[in-house]
Amino acid sequence: MLKVIGSTQCPDTSEALKKLDLKNIKYEFIDILDSLENLKTYLKVRDTQNCYDVVRKNHGIGIPCFITEDKTTLEITEIL
Repeated sequence: MLKVIGSTQCPDTSEALKKLDLKNIKYEFIDILDSLENLKTYLKVRDTQNCYDVVRKNHGIGIPCFITEDKTTLEITEIL
């Protein structure tokens, strides 16, 4: 199942979730501000995935993030 890591406080995350809902794509949402466990999950992804190279270099946040069985991406177009 698709996992989406983001925050309900992030407009980009909210927009992405709306697009997924409109396409009836099922997902598990992990809100990084909901718990320390969720934040740790996000930090592990951010620290280890190549799609975050530029984000890390620029000291960005990098949400929303989309995780499938095959890939991790910051581009919703790769999911839709």
